[in-house]
Amino acid sequence: MASVLIQIIFLSLAFLMTGFLGPLLTGFISGLLTASVRGGLALMTFSFALLYGVFVSSLNRLFVVVESGRVRPWRLMASTLASTLLVGVLSATVSIILGIIPYNPALVSMIMVAGAVQGLAGGLISGVIWEKYLRSFTAMP
Repeated sequence: MASVLIQIIFLSLAFLMTGFLGPLLTGFISGLLTASVRGGLALMTFSFALLYGVFVSSLNRLFVVVESGRVRPWRLMASTLASTLLVGVLSATVSIILGIIPYNPALVSMIMVAGAVQGLAGGLISGVIWEKYLRSFTAMP
């Protein structure tokens, strides 16, 4: 579960540092690295890591996270929350359909709550890291 928090922080910071393609490339690399240790679920792991990058890029652009050269923290948190929940719902659905995990409403609810908390925390943490440490070192897209 902690890997989702770390992943959303890196994806968000990649968007802030490099623009739209940053999370796509970060998701691609993250997918390759995590898939290399997943064995039979490597393709699924890679696909959802890449999809996570697509959602982060798209939703950060849709929510206009960067406006007038400034990061809008509430919009960043909303974007990371939505991205995390979308990937969580899709991956849980695919896992249930493929029989990887049993359908259990309590389990699915726990996945969604944990994803929501990590998505919000990831947006907040990446916004703070950006504002305090990285904004002065990189050019905002």
